[in-house]
Amino acid sequence: MKIEKLRITNYKGFRDSGEINFGAGFNVIVGQNNSGKTALLEALRFTGTSSKPYRGLTTDPKNIVPTSIVATQLSVSGSELKTVQIQHGNKWQIAIAPNDPQSQVDQLFSAGARSFSFVANLNNVGNTVSSHDYPAHKQFVQTDDRRSITLHLSPDRQHIQFSGPSMNTPDQFPELLNQVVSAQFYVFRPERLNIGTCPVQDTDILTFDAQNLPAVLLKLQGNIRKFERFNEHLREIFPGVFNVVVVPTINNNVNVRIWTVNPSSERDDLCIPLEECGTGIGQVLAILYVAMTRTENVLAIDEPNSFLHPGAAKKLIRILKQYDRNQYIISTHAPELIAVAEPDTIHSVHWNGEESVVEEFNKSSIDDMQRLLNDIGVSLSDVFGADRIVWVEGPTERECFPKIAALLDPRPIGVSFVSLRNTGDLETKSDATAIMEIYDNLTAGASLVPPTLSFNLDREDRSDSLIADIERRTQHRVKFLPRLTYENYILDPDAISAVLVAEAIKYGSDLHITPEQVTAWIVEHGEDYANGAVWTGDFSKPEWLERCHAPNLLKNLFNSLTDAAFIFRKTTHSVTLTSWLIENKRASLSGLVEYVGSLTTKQ
Repeated sequence: MKIEKLRITNYKGFRDSGEINFGAGFNVIVGQNNSGKTALLEALRFTGTSSKPYRGLTTDPKNIVPTSIVATQLSVSGSELKTVQIQHGNKWQIAIAPNDPQSQVDQLFSAGARSFSFVANLNNVGNTVSSHDYPAHKQFVQTDDRRSITLHLSPDRQHIQFSGPSMNTPDQFPELLNQVVSAQFYVFRPERLNIGTCPVQDTDILTFDAQNLPAVLLKLQGNIRKFERFNEHLREIFPGVFNVVVVPTINNNVNVRIWTVNPSSERDDLCIPLEECGTGIGQVLAILYVAMTRTENVLAIDEPNSFLHPGAAKKLIRILKQYDRNQYIISTHAPELIAVAEPDTIHSVHWNGEESVVEEFNKSSIDDMQRLLNDIGVSLSDVFGADRIVWVEGPTERECFPKIAALLDPRPIGVSFVSLRNTGDLETKSDATAIMEIYDNLTAGASLVPPTLSFNLDREDRSDSLIADIERRTQHRVKFLPRLTYENYILDPDAISAVLVAEAIKYGSDLHITPEQVTAWIVEHGEDYANGAVWTGDFSKPEWLERCHAPNLLKNLFNSLTDAAFIFRKTTHSVTLTSWLIENKRASLSGLVEYVGSLTTKQ
């Protein structure tokens, strides 16, 4: 079974979700907390789901429509229908074509996957399921001659037979489909379940609430190689777990126990009952069991990152990808899971202030955006979840600009600073076309990437004409530091001295560099780094501070004053110098604060 389409009406935050499409493999649902992700998964399993009518500012509290509705399109094979018929043994009345009912029955239970559409009315009394396509269900050309047959099992319960036909009898085919959903759809929620102990059962089918997990694992334990593979997967996800075993207890029950010590110790008294383990282990045991033992099932996993460590969640997804004959629907706000899952579809659920709204991301646009992010050395996790983005040229600005932005009043909220890295054309600082292509692609990309506020680039090695051209062509969305580089803002003798002293203490050195020594060195060598500025011996002059080559100056200053004991590292020392200035000489950064503020302001 696969879920192809879904539409939710009048359920929780959904007034009308619109049509939601799913792929046959992995599907990811993203969104902030309380946006409607969990409600969407609940609606997928309409069996046992009670009506929870939508309420909003536009609804009349005295006249709430009581029935929630879930419309779905399923892809179901004949073998799946036959399995459910044999397992349940019920009699079902289904509509047939006017001629040759035997051929129709044979085709129904032997054909490959076909799509069926039907509606579930959730009414808190007894959910009713009806078809979009009564009476034909897309099996034959519908006529006015509405006849039905009754399906039932042969005496040996191995074959499906029928009786009839009869006229104007109820159509129960949607109820047969409903049984398929009940048997093959699982929703795993991030909650603690009491699933460690249950009575012995001769079954290999996990119930939808996983209450018989010990019994099905006991049966799996008899398949030695498969059970060992099950434990291998468990160890991969939880390195601190050696094995899971199922043992008998009193009253004909069985209990799941976890070995967290090496089994070679033979200390079975140290096994931990599943009830005493964290929520994540029980959830993973149930998920792995269904994935490994079932095919054509649907596994919906609600926020796996809420009950698993990020590394464990990624390993779980990688393992599930090995069992690709099932369909997976995963809700998450963790970007790393999106990258690992490589989903067929991504849907975003957000609350617009009145109702939950579902937006499907265009897969080709997402793929293009991922390639673009890879090209510039940025991962999806760098940008996903931010409200707005300021793109900066390097890792130094990525680390320092948030510290500077925190000094703004009001402080910008939801802004992420993301560095443009590993772009050869950009790093040559000579190709305006390459910069413009990056600008165009990032500002017009898939909506998975938040809106761009602005771009920040250095002036270093860029001509005034090139800078003016880029600013003009981007309507000043690409901005350039007023000074040559970021380091031009942190040439402060007190800060440099403090950082060098801290470095010496860190490495057990008795070296002590004073602010006066730093000042004297800059005065002596400042002309070497003037970069076309007039050097007067006063390094506080605005023109020199704007144009001097500060990174080279700091590199040689560190090397000279410490006799090469300490090397200036941009991504480390620029950050520590910034932090010291924020703590001790904040006023010296006023120009930089003003500039960063211009980056975070919507144009």
